[in-house]
Amino acid sequence: MNDSDNATASTRLIRWAPWALAAAAFGVYWTTLSRGAFPGLPAKSLTWHLGLDASPTLLESLWGFIVRALPGSDPAFWAGLLSAVCGAAGVGLVATLMMRVRYAIHDAHDPDEVRREVQARVLAGVSAGLFTAASIPFWILSTRSLPGTFHLLLLLGAARLFSEYQRTGKTSRLYLLGLLYGVGLTEFATMWVFAPLAAALVVRAMLQRAEFNARVLVRTGLCLVPGLLLYVVNGVRLAQDPAVQLRGFQSAATVIWYVWRDQWHLIVNAPQTSGFLLIMALTVVPWVVMYLLRNKKPAWRYSAWQTFLRLWCWPRRWRRCSTCRCRLGTSSAWAI
Repeated sequence: MNDSDNATASTRLIRWAPWALAAAAFGVYWTTLSRGAFPGLPAKSLTWHLGLDASPTLLESLWGFIVRALPGSDPAFWAGLLSAVCGAAGVGLVATLMMRVRYAIHDAHDPDEVRREVQARVLAGVSAGLFTAASIPFWILSTRSLPGTFHLLLLLGAARLFSEYQRTGKTSRLYLLGLLYGVGLTEFATMWVFAPLAAALVVRAMLQRAEFNARVLVRTGLCLVPGLLLYVVNGVRLAQDPAVQLRGFQSAATVIWYVWRDQWHLIVNAPQTSGFLLIMALTVVPWVVMYLLRNKKPAWRYSAWQTFLRLWCWPRRWRRCSTCRCRLGTSSAWAI
């Protein structure tokens, strides 16, 4: 087998391994799926969005719309199946994203070294996918009528689009990222937490590719607007609901304000929830330690302070160039 055959086999493995993990995860979730309304929050979520509760929630409007649009006479089963599908897709996306993380190799023309690098990427992706699929909290979300896996799929989809831009440099991926992220902001409060980081990563990726363009950045920001309009749609719909009107909401603007308030409360109360410190200790802290202790530092022009310096100097350079153009235009006019 020659080098081209090895490359083809490696590419095929990286392409199909996430699909295999997603199919296996869906099989597990389908086998253990709750066929009815599971007591507790899953049943409460269904009553909120099916109009069976006198005090419906103002959040998760998109998930509620999908649940109401599902076919069949058993909404609990179909909502659970939706969670299983979204959970399996999330497992595949986690594996895909991990397999795209490349490792430094000394000789790109050495087939053995390239093969080991591909094996490391596949191992990382499969391990991450299996860990996600077998995680008890993720399994619960994937087998109940809960919106958790749908929300995580929005976040992972945004990460996939950002990864596509890093890989291809196509600005259409950034525009799709903006659209999807706008939808996610209205549906999933955690997207607001990641919004500053997402913006910083987009700017950093553009600088890394030496393709920083303010117009592309503005267009990406404008692509958020169609998704954010779901706030208005949800506010108008809820303002017409008699159960919501009985709670004192007299206009769509009032509903939107309380939606923002409820999202803010979810964010600020997250550190007080059970298991938050454990999650931080098991995920964020090891990542930060590995990042700080790594041997090879990134190039100076990609560091955080250099990114800040470029963003700080760019408007001043633009004003200076505008002044020069004005002077040049004035001189040319006088010359004529």
